Amino acid sequence: MNAEKTVNNDLSAENVKKIENALDKLEEIMYPKLAVIRAVINDEIPGKDIRRKSTFKEVQKTLKQIKEIEMELRETSKKVDEQRQFYLARAYPVAMAFFHSVEEASEMNVPGAREIYEDFKQNLP
Repeated sequence: MNAEKTVNNDLSAENVKKIENALDKLEEIMYPKLAVIRAVINDEIPGKDIRRKSTFKEVQKTLKQIKEIEMELRETSKKVDEQRQFYLARAYPVAMAFFHSVEEASEMNVPGAREIYEDFKQNLP
């Protein structure tokens, strides 16, 4: 069966690039904050004391921001998964109806139906 006729579950190259760019931007923004927190905790920044109220508040604020971003990423991931499940639930019965039609056509020896049936048979439970 032609590759153009198969269902592609992969993300497009354009979408992968957009996601990678967004993650790069997130890392660019967060890395300096995380580096400062790590340095403060490990006493690598001279004159900074994690127990100082102002430094502790800065670290707390950054950690809170990181948790908020993490929550947003989890919510986005959950929404993507819900959408995926929704579309799978809608597509599966249609795919099965098509599969059974192709199966019947194959049993009736319709030209080309056997190859399509065998291809589908490998990809559907």
